[in-house]
Amino acid sequence: MKKSLSDLNQKMVKCIQCPLSDSRTKVVTGRGSVPCDVLFVGEAPGRDEDEQGLPFVGASGKQLDKLLIEAGFGDVSYYITNVVKCRPIDAEGKNRVPSMYEINVCSGAWLIQQIKLLKPKIIVPLGRAPTAFFLQRYQGIPMEVDLVRMGDQHGKPFEIEGIQIIPTYHPASTLYHQANAAILLDDLKKVKEFV
Repeated sequence: MKKSLSDLNQKMVKCIQCPLSDSRTKVVTGRGSVPCDVLFVGEAPGRDEDEQGLPFVGASGKQLDKLLIEAGFGDVSYYITNVVKCRPIDAEGKNRVPSMYEINVCSGAWLIQQIKLLKPKIIVPLGRAPTAFFLQRYQGIPMEVDLVRMGDQHGKPFEIEGIQIIPTYHPASTLYHQANAAILLDDLKKVKEFV
């Protein structure tokens, strides 16, 4: 299985299926246990991730690591990736939210294959962009990222192909809205119970 995921990663790093490939430094495939009990799916690489080629290595990654420890994930195997594997930037070179087009192209090509190889019991979309992807693809709900309200979606499980999906807030949101940290921690504890 690790070899299969390694083969997939080698294909991902050569991807030019959408314009995000034009400005990336590195393709950010993922990190963690193979196979895994829980698959965390974030939005997109930021500057730190683009430079290092690893997901969640910046401030939001440190926050996620801290909350996973608090939620008791020490004995849980997990893998972390994003719905898009290349950093989306705006005209000023700053991070931006990926479009649904970019999400669908990238996740349709890569995330779906990662899920098949990793065989998680639970998928945790972190934030609006991955939640929009899962709602659209598996619930058949026409979706745009801006329409997702995490206050309505977080902690509410639904199932796809035998896998529990439990959306929650992106760790970055907890850095700006302290109340979200307690909510994210509670949701992670629910995920731990499902495992």
